Amino acid sequence: MAKKTSNTQLLHIRVTKDLHRKIQRDADRHGQTINAEILRRLESSFQSDRMFEGALAPHNAKLVRMIAQAAMMAGDWRGNKTRFDALETAATYIIYAAALELMKREREQFANTKPSRKEVRADEADEMGAAIAQIVIANEMPDHSAREVMREYALEHMRRDERSRIYWGREEKPSEKQPLLKLRELEEHIADKKGEKPDD
Repeated sequence: MAKKTSNTQLLHIRVTKDLHRKIQRDADRHGQTINAEILRRLESSFQSDRMFEGALAPHNAKLVRMIAQAAMMAGDWRGNKTRFDALETAATYIIYAAALELMKREREQFANTKPSRKEVRADEADEMGAAIAQIVIANEMPDHSAREVMREYALEHMRRDERSRIYWGREEKPSEKQPLLKLRELEEHIADKKGEKPDD
């Protein structure tokens, strides 16, 4: 009498030739069949899910996985500005996608209440985000200061605004002094709110 196994036959699926070659290559590298390699990778993906969900709340685990996928698809962005910009754009869209219903509710509430300029200026979101960034950067990248990162962030987005104005024909060439002047005004505004003097 044949011994029964707990294995179940799954449906056959079609894959691209490129993906088939990748699976075959890794199967050869691990000294096993294609079927065994697919099973190993499937089990690995579940282990990864359990690891994320064990350490993070489910909504955060999903967000981390989505951004990790975007980072892998963008490739090595560390020395490539185009890839870095693409990853930043993708990560922003992913965060919005994860909170789509929240964003819609907030937009409707904003349209209905029409907050005053004073209320908008008192919004705590930016300060909370900056505080979170400072903690994470200090933990993971102690060689960098949050202030340095925020300065680069401000300069980068000023550059993007300038590129957009040039693209749409509102300026013939970029201004060399304007971004630095805007950054100085931004630093003075932040220092004024905190009662500090901006660095020279």
